[in-house]
Amino acid sequence: METPCIKICTNDPGSGLCRGCGRTLEEIAVWAALGADERQRIMEQLPARLRRGAVAGHVDDELAFHLDMRTQRNVALGMSPDDARREAEQRFGELDPVRDVLVDHDARRNVRTERALYEYVNELKASHMKSAPPLAKVAYDAKLHVVRNALGTHSAVSRIQGDRLQAKREIRIAALFKEAPADFLRMIVVHELAHMKQREHDKAFYALCLHMEPDYHRLELDLRLWLTAQELSPRAAA
Repeated sequence: METPCIKICTNDPGSGLCRGCGRTLEEIAVWAALGADERQRIMEQLPARLRRGAVAGHVDDELAFHLDMRTQRNVALGMSPDDARREAEQRFGELDPVRDVLVDHDARRNVRTERALYEYVNELKASHMKSAPPLAKVAYDAKLHVVRNALGTHSAVSRIQGDRLQAKREIRIAALFKEAPADFLRMIVVHELAHMKQREHDKAFYALCLHMEPDYHRLELDLRLWLTAQELSPRAAA
C-alpha cells in the first residue's frame, strides 16, 4: 500500500498537518482503511499543502520580525515592554487575516515551474472537483497560444492497461501565464478543469466555472483586454 510517510512525524499546531507528509492526524489514523481512489485524492493535495505550510512559516517569521522591531522602537521611546508590545500589536491589527492574504498571494505568485503548476491545478481540482478522475499530466506549453490560438487545452488519451481501457487526462496551459497576473492563471485553469466534466461551452459549463471562481466572467474579460494590450505594446513602442 502506497504511503506518503517519510518518517518525519511531527504535527504543525497552526495547520494541524504533519510536517513530514502533509496529512491530517485523522487521515493518518484511517489511511490503511481508505480506498485507493481516496488515498490518491489526498496524495494529490499533499505537495500544495506542504508548500503552503513552508510559505506560512516564512510569513510568520516576517510578521514576528516587524512586531519585534516596532516593540523595540516603542521601548526606546520610553514605553514599558508590555505597553510597547501592546501598541505594536494594535498598530498591525489582526494578524491572522494579514497572514492568510500573504500566504495565499505568495502561493499563487510562484506558479512558474511544471511541478508548481501541477500542484496548483490539483489543489484547485481537489477543492472543487473531488470526484473527477486524476490528471496524468499538467504542463506549460510555449507553442500553444501561437500554433493553436488557444490559451489552454484538455485531452484524454485512452490506453489499454491489462484488461481495462483507461483514459489518461492531461491539461496544458499557454506559457505566457508564467508571467501573467495570478488571477488570470486561476481563470484559465478553472476553464480547463470545467472541461473535464462539461465538454461544451454551455450553461452547465459556465455554472461550474462560477462555482470554482465567482469572478470568472470579469476575469475572462480582463484577460482578453490584457492580451490585447500585450499584443499592441510592441507596436506602440515602435
